[in-house]
Amino acid sequence: MRCAEEEPGVKDAALSEGSNIVGRKRPMEAVQDVSTQVAAQRVALLKIDVEGDELEVLRSIEKSHWKLIDRIIAESHPNNTEKICTLLLQEGFCESNISVEIDGTGNSFIYASRF
Repeated sequence: MRCAEEEPGVKDAALSEGSNIVGRKRPMEAVQDVSTQVAAQRVALLKIDVEGDELEVLRSIEKSHWKLIDRIIAESHPNNTEKICTLLLQEGFCESNISVEIDGTGNSFIYASRF
C-alpha cells in the first residue's frame, strides 16, 4: 500500500473540522490493484471523491479493468465534469445512463451505470 505523500501530484485529503482544515494522508491503491488483490470478477459500485483528482483517478484505470465496473459515482469539480462524462462514454457507459447533478458549491455529482 502506498501513501499519498509518496506519490507526486496527489493531494492530501482535507477534512473540515469547524473552521479548521486538517490535512490527512490516506492510503492509496490503484483500482486494478485492489480488484486483483480481492480477485474481483465485478465492481458493483466505484465511488470517487478525491478533491479535484477524479479525472486522474479514472484515467489511471487500466483498459482491462473498466469492463469490471458496473456503476460509478464521482464528485467532480466543474472543470472536469465534461471530460469525465466523455471518458465514461469512451469506456462503455451508455449516455442515457449518465447523469450529472450540481450542488450549491458548483461541484458536480456524476452518476453512471452500464445498465
